[in-house]
Order: sequence, then structure tokens, then C-alpha cells
Amino acid sequence: MAPKSRAAARQQGQQQPVTFDYSGLEIGMRCQAESDGVYYAAEVVQVSTARNRVRAPVKVHFPGYESTWDTWVGGEQLRSKALKRSAPASRAPAEAAAAAREPRPKIEMKPNTVVIVSTSAAYLKGHQTGLWLEELASPYYKFKEAGFEVVIASARGGPVPIDAASMKGDDFTAAAKKFMLDGDAFGDLSHSIRLNAIDFKSDTIKAVFVCGGHGACADFIKSPVLKKAIETVYGAGNAVAAVCHGLICLAQCKKTGWISPCEGLDRHGLF
Repeated sequence: MAPKSRAAARQQGQQQPVTFDYSGLEIGMRCQAESDGVYYAAEVVQVSTARNRVRAPVKVHFPGYESTWDTWVGGEQLRSKALKRSAPASRAPAEAAAAAREPRPKIEMKPNTVVIVSTSAAYLKGHQTGLWLEELASPYYKFKEAGFEVVIASARGGPVPIDAASMKGDDFTAAAKKFMLDGDAFGDLSHSIRLNAIDFKSDTIKAVFVCGGHGACADFIKSPVLKKAIETVYGAGNAVAAVCHGLICLAQCKKTGWISPCEGLDRHGLF
């Protein structure tokens, strides 16, 4: 079952709805919009006054993602200084604190699992991109051959965009071709698990492997969910690895205090 979004949890707990004034929002204005419990950088593309859009009158676009991800949101799912709201009805502090502490359900993992993390971004600065297929396909089969359960996760969950260039010429390797014809493997890629739906504290997770592709430069940077996942798994003494552009996610991670997890280790890169 998919985790409940923060907005849904807040709306459930409120006895009276908050009133929002959207008149300050303009097309092209930058804001933050919530998607499945996480706030992403967004851009206003439409503000509707239609009656059927009263609850969610603002359409937003998420930079770095295809327009198919554009969504209608309401004030509870927006963060913008231009959005005005009235004071909510009084609520008991204890009740509000309890709602904030309500845990989100997580997807149960099988023992001895490796989580392969892919980008969800189909665009980078207006150019089509996504996952570099070889960088997921090869480790996918290597981990399977070694006896691990393999879970494919991504920033937003669902279908993962593939960089078309990784399916051409010599870059379309034997492992990549095998993956595209493997119903189970391609099914995992088409139904990837959203990162924040995984409990990385679980002792069933033995490693995290982060794939590359230029899409990683759009949604692996300043990702609090990915940062926490890597720090949690690494802090538990388990393995964390990344390839090519996937390495960008490590820049934000800390081992203890302000020490990088790479501190004191040999580092190798190929570009």
C-alpha cells in the first residue's frame, strides 16, 4: 500500500479546512509542490478559477521531469510566499503532535536485499535524458547471480525513463539487451519503488547501488530522502556503491558529524 501523503494526513486531522488565496500566484512562478509526501522544486503553469478545481486549482510542472508528471495541487501541497492562507481552526497541541508523529507505512523487503536506485528525471536543462541502462542492467544480474534479492527504486517511483543513447550501438550491451527482453526485470523497472516507501533501517537491506545517467544530475542533488538512505545503510556497516553520474549523490552524505563517507578511502572515477 502506498504511503499516505503529508497533505492527506493534515487534511484528515483538520476539523475545518484552511482557506487559501491563490491570487498572488502567477504563471512561471517558482514554488515547491508536494508529491507523495516529498516537496519538489516546481513551476506554476496554470491557476484555474473553475468550480471543479476549487480543491486543487494550481497546475505545476516539476523541472527535470516530463510534462506527464504535471499535476494539479491545492494550497496544502504548495509552498510559496505568494500563497496566502487564513489561520486554521484551533487544534489541541497534543492532537497535532500525534498526527505529526504518525509513521508512514513502508514496503516490506525480503531478506538479503540489494536496493538499486535509479533517477526518475527524464530531462536535464531541457534535454531528454534518464537512466543509462547498462549501469542498471549489469549490476542487476550480478547481484541476482550472487544470490541477492534485488529491488529497483527511484526518486519518484513508477516507470523509469531510459536515455535513448544507452540503447544504441556499442552502448547497448548484452546485459542491457537481455534486460529489455526480461519480463520480470523490465517489470521491476516499470514499477520501481519510491525511495521514501523503503525502510532503509531494515536489517534485510544489505547494500544500496546508485545508477548513473544524466538524469541523476537533476534529482540526486540535494535529495534528503536519498541522503538519509545512504547514510543509514552505510552507518549500519553495509555496502554503498555508485557508478558514473550516480556518484553525485555522495557529495551530500556524511558519515559522522561533518565527515564524508569517502573520508580516508581510496576513490576511483572514470569519465
